[in-house]
Amino acid sequence: MNRILTEHFFGDMMFHGKRYPTWQEKQQLAVQILEEFPHLEQTRVSENAPVESYFFWVHGGLNTGCHTGLIETRVANMRKDVSPEDRKFRRAKIKSIVVTEDQVSTAAHISALNPTPGNAKIIADGMAQAHDLHESLLQKKDENRLHSIIDTFPHFLSFEGEMIIQAFDRLHEHPNNGPSLSALLRLGLLCDKTSWSQVEDDVLRGTLRLMKALSNKGVKRTSSLQNASLGELAAEPLIRWIPFTAREPGFDELLAVKEIQPAGDPHIICAAEHFKKGNYYIALDKTIIPCGNSAVRAIEILFKSFDIFGVKAPVLLRKLDAMIASNVWRSKTSSKLDSTKDGLATELTVDSD
Repeated sequence: MNRILTEHFFGDMMFHGKRYPTWQEKQQLAVQILEEFPHLEQTRVSENAPVESYFFWVHGGLNTGCHTGLIETRVANMRKDVSPEDRKFRRAKIKSIVVTEDQVSTAAHISALNPTPGNAKIIADGMAQAHDLHESLLQKKDENRLHSIIDTFPHFLSFEGEMIIQAFDRLHEHPNNGPSLSALLRLGLLCDKTSWSQVEDDVLRGTLRLMKALSNKGVKRTSSLQNASLGELAAEPLIRWIPFTAREPGFDELLAVKEIQPAGDPHIICAAEHFKKGNYYIALDKTIIPCGNSAVRAIEILFKSFDIFGVKAPVLLRKLDAMIASNVWRSKTSSKLDSTKDGLATELTVDSD
């Protein structure tokens, strides 16, 4: 009976109307079945469950999760017979990549070059020629994928992240048609007039306020900072300040940052007094990427590095990552993250002027 009724009510809809039944439609069918066959009330899943729960139960009686019941199971099986081009959710096709010996040789050659201004063009051209090798490393499901990519292309850590920016453009193969990153991040200055007012860089201040507006309610947070202010703790998912108060002659700032061996999720490090401007670095699984003294560039390198190294954006930065990717770089057509209930949509219309 369940098979006959489900295919009668939903078959044409799914195979010709090219849409799936909503949970309300599935529940309505379950209610109709119980109205026609009231003796089936004895099939209810539990004493407190709806009478139609054996046929369809929203979230299985929980607040969230999969729906349950015979109708839900049958509809799920019917979805398998929908032609691939008509399916609502499709598996992304894995790009077939052929890596040649020449590309491997090119990658080995440029990895041995020193990252000097004179070698910059040779290295950039070589990384473009070996791009297929980079993509093949990204496709591997390997816990050490990040370090495999860095070992093969060590110059991702050089030239203040310029090779990351170039590789990102090659990876997505389309022009940047959105507003400037700086224009989007400055919108955060309108979200809040008081938070992080001590932060010297206005773009960074706007970014932190955007991160706050795109709240992550219910996400458990931990901190590795000690004796930190509330402002530092709130900013920690994005940036951490490390003041070096005793700078002796010959002090190597990059070496000092590396010796700290920052733990936790990817983030930005600013070598300066708390909330002040300074030199910026990306901490990525104990790997340090110098980014110069521009906060905008550091933010750009951080969020583009997720795609370049196949690293997931930290939970507390995912909404901000989605907003930037869909509005500025157009690397995503839309966001799966719904932040409208937080009062701020991840897709915006921004006037770059």
